[in-house]
Amino acid sequence: MIVGLRHDLDTVYGQRWGLPKIVAIEKKYDVKSALFVRVDVVRSEKDKRTLKTFAEEDWEIGLHLINTVND
Repeated sequence: MIVGLRHDLDTVYGQRWGLPKIVAIEKKYDVKSALFVRVDVVRSEKDKRTLKTFAEEDWEIGLHLINTVND
């Protein structure tokens, strides 16, 4: 069986507080999802470092486009 799991990071709150919780749960169960991040939620060097750390731990990180609604 194949299961695809992804998370869209749409807000700064999701980036800074939600994502670390999700990653901790996934690590506990040896699961890795794909993370799609909007560029406007990455607002600080710490945000960039956090994503880089997850990328180095083999989480897939992609661009979540901002302009996909009502365009």
